[in-house]
Amino acid sequence: MLYKSVFSFDSGFLGSLVGLPKEIKAKLPKCLDQLARDRRHTGLRVEPLAGRAAGLFSARVDLDYRLIFAEQVEGEIRLLSVGPHDRVYRDAERTRFERPREPEPSGSLHTTAELASLAKAVGSEGGKYLPLSKHLLEQAFTATRIRLAFSEIEALIGDLPPTALKNPTWWANNAQGHTQAAAWLAVGWRTGLASAGLRSRTMTFFRMSVDEPVKPVLPGGTITETSAGPISLDPVPPPLRIDPYGVCRVSDTRVTLESVLALFQQGASPEEISQAFPSVSLADAYATIAFYLRNRDRVNRYLETAELRETDARKQIRSRFPMTEIRERLLARRKPVSV
Repeated sequence: MLYKSVFSFDSGFLGSLVGLPKEIKAKLPKCLDQLARDRRHTGLRVEPLAGRAAGLFSARVDLDYRLIFAEQVEGEIRLLSVGPHDRVYRDAERTRFERPREPEPSGSLHTTAELASLAKAVGSEGGKYLPLSKHLLEQAFTATRIRLAFSEIEALIGDLPPTALKNPTWWANNAQGHTQAAAWLAVGWRTGLASAGLRSRTMTFFRMSVDEPVKPVLPGGTITETSAGPISLDPVPPPLRIDPYGVCRVSDTRVTLESVLALFQQGASPEEISQAFPSVSLADAYATIAFYLRNRDRVNRYLETAELRETDARKQIRSRFPMTEIRERLLARRKPVSV
C-alpha cells in the first residue's frame, strides 16, 4: 500500500521527543506509519479536538500517550507534539495554528519512513543527536549550507565519539544502522566532504531540498514507495578516504585509488579488480570506477599531484641513500669466486 500522506514538523515537535520514555519512542514509528497510510486506521483512534484546540487532532500512541497533529493541504500532516495525553491536550489548547491554503514554503516534507528512522535513532541513542537535528531545522529557510566546528557540535550533543574525529565514514550520509546520519538526513540536511572536515575539525551541512531537488526523491534521501515496496534512495558516498599522508585509499583497505585505476585503464573489469585486490569488495570496485567516470578532471588532477609527490619522494630517498655503493657490492657478489 502506498503512503497517502507526508509529514512536516518543526523543532518544537523534535523537542517533544527528547523526554519520551524509550518504550514510547519504540512505539512511535508504528503510529506514524499507520497515520501516513490511513489516518482512519482503527488502531490510531484519531479524535478531533474541540474548543480552543479545534482544527487539531490526536492519535493514540499507547494507552497514556498521544500524538497531536493538524491536517494540511495536498495530503500533508503537520506533526505538533507527542506526550502524555493530559499535557499535550493542554498544550494543544494554547496552540494558535491556522491551516494554510497552500503548502508552506519553509519546512521540508518528510515521508513516514524518514521520521520513523529519526524516532528509532532518538530511542536507541537516548536523544544524543536530537539537539543537532533541532539546530539544523531551526536554520533560516534561505540558508543552503551551514558550517559547524566540532566544538560547536559537541556543545549541542556532548562529546563526539572517537571514530567521528578520525574516520570519515562516521559522517557518511547513510541512515542504515547509523543513528547520527538519521538525525540530519531526516530533517533534510546532508554532510559534505568528511575528509576535509576532519582536517579542519569542522563539518559543512547542506540543505538537501535546495542542493538535490531531484524527483521523485523527496528531501532527506527519502524512501519512495512502489508497488513492490519501499526502495531506499539515500545518497551513497564514494568508498574513498584520504589517509594522514594525503593518499586516497579505497574504503578501510590499504589499496590506493591509483592502483585500482591503473588496472581499470589497462582494461580490467570491476570483477577482475576485486579479484586482484581481495580486500576491495565488488561493490566498492564498481563505486570507485563510477566515481572516477563522473569526476575525471578532479581525479586526474589528483593523480598528477600524486605522481609528482611520488617522484619527489624517490629523489629524496636516493639523495639520502645513494645506490651506487650498494649496486657495486651486489655486483661484486655475483662475480665467480676463484678457487
